[in-house]
Amino acid sequence: MALLAHVAGAIESGMHRQSWRNPGAGDGRWLRFLDSCGYTLADIERQIVDAADQPTADPAPDAT
Repeated sequence: MALLAHVAGAIESGMHRQSWRNPGAGDGRWLRFLDSCGYTLADIERQIVDAADQPTADPAPDAT
């Protein structure tokens, strides 16, 4: 448990205050993990998960 607490602290410190505006894939994965462990996500955390699950626009076709 102590190791998990250290890992959680490291991950949480890596999330920036504006994660809700521009969530990274890692933010969504971490919050989904917490949710799977029984942690109740706050509304803003649920929005981060939902935004991270949305597919991004397709990249431009390869010019080759």
